Amino acid sequence: MRRCPVVTFVLLLGILIMGGATTLISQTSPPQEIALRIERFSPEMRAEIGAVQYVLTSTELDELLSSADDYECRRWIDNYWNLRDPIFTTPENENRVEHDRRAALARSEFFIPRWPMCDQRGEVYIRYGAPDARRIIKPEVGPGGTTPPGELWYYRRHEMLVLFEDAVGRGEYTYYLERVKGPRGNRMRGIERSLDAPTGETIDIPSVAITSGGGQYQKRINKFYAVRQATPSSYPFNFQQHQLPFVFSVDNFRGGEWVNRVDVNVEFVADLSWIPGRATSEYVTTAVFWDTNRKEIARREQRLQLPIAEGAVDSVRMMPSQIVFSLPPGFYYMAVTVEEPKSSKASSYRTDVTCQDFESKLAISDIVFASRVRTTTRTSPFSRGALEVVPHPARRYRKPQPIPIYFEVYNLGLDNRGLSSYNVEYRIISRTPRQLSFWDSLRGKKSSLDVSSTFHSSNQGSQDTVHITLGSENMWEGEFALHVKITDDVTRAEVSREVAFNILE
Repeated sequence: MRRCPVVTFVLLLGILIMGGATTLISQTSPPQEIALRIERFSPEMRAEIGAVQYVLTSTELDELLSSADDYECRRWIDNYWNLRDPIFTTPENENRVEHDRRAALARSEFFIPRWPMCDQRGEVYIRYGAPDARRIIKPEVGPGGTTPPGELWYYRRHEMLVLFEDAVGRGEYTYYLERVKGPRGNRMRGIERSLDAPTGETIDIPSVAITSGGGQYQKRINKFYAVRQATPSSYPFNFQQHQLPFVFSVDNFRGGEWVNRVDVNVEFVADLSWIPGRATSEYVTTAVFWDTNRKEIARREQRLQLPIAEGAVDSVRMMPSQIVFSLPPGFYYMAVTVEEPKSSKASSYRTDVTCQDFESKLAISDIVFASRVRTTTRTSPFSRGALEVVPHPARRYRKPQPIPIYFEVYNLGLDNRGLSSYNVEYRIISRTPRQLSFWDSLRGKKSSLDVSSTFHSSNQGSQDTVHITLGSENMWEGEFALHVKITDDVTRAEVSREVAFNILE
């Protein structure tokens, strides 16, 4: 097939053929309006915009280019990456570090003397990183015409080939958009090592990628455009770090004078399936707190070594974990991460937390929904005085599973004997209506639930602990709320809290 050189500044049109459908692909140099809009920024900022544009949507790019100056632009970019930090508890932003590394290499290896400072090889490198294999296509002159220099990149994780050519012979490579039938003759000879491969290492494109027939080759070439649309960029974390599902809660208790005990309670999915040679599975939970100035003020981690029974198959369990902090009342940002180091599985979440002031008036701690509350008979990481309270932050219970509840009451009034006396009232309210059949309606069943119970308690001192067990027999699948109200008999003060939970059939 004879190919003619294409002028770089002319709109390149290609035909993407996938599944029998024909789609026009349009690739251009930076539009003139973008070139004009970046003139007000410094050269350094223009170079950074040139790299970050490839990971942005058109709307995001428009927002970025609407910045008035370098300062606003820097704030926008910083906020963009902060929201995409894959592991919030590490000091670095892994995705941003990888992006900056790719951008620096792209400008160095694939430099062009104008914005965006790299050719389209640099664009693909910024989007997807180093290819698993890279081949140099040497220029040829033969009876069928002239073949310009080119490169073929292969990405295993996307199962795609990206073909470039230096159409005008001045070292600037663009996508090769013309439909091709596949490698021919000597065109695919001349293997060059991957960009990130150690010096002297030779990496070849898997034979299946280019020798399984012209149709398969064409499909992989065309796949690049579909991948670019569906996944504009990807980072190692997206593929090497797989989600490790977990839920968490942050519960506050009075820990001393003007100090709160802050429990970060986690439940994660632990895979305890037996693998020959592995006796344990290790999981690491990390929690970090920052103040309102984003200064780190507390960090702790907990390592769990979970034994694996030999021969256990598909043994997956929800495992509890708890990290305890001492913090003064106030507002904080926090993040929690659960990792399985051997498998590189990890997940991370962040939120903000307000630590309540429990000092000045009648107060209730956060209400802990537990999987177990019982008298402590041995040392336990979940001990609270004489009780063991194993938290269940998911707050999901299956009928007819009992629902253990634990909370603490502070600043109760004292009588002349130093005793506190108070009343506890709790209500269970349905937030999800029950689906009733015709016969259920005739039998008088209700689609809502609002039941309450009251009991009286007293204690030596102004602080007390309360644990109750709710029955789930009369509930149904859906969301419910537990409303707790404390009335102090001595001062007649009242305080209340409400927490949602879920029932599963």
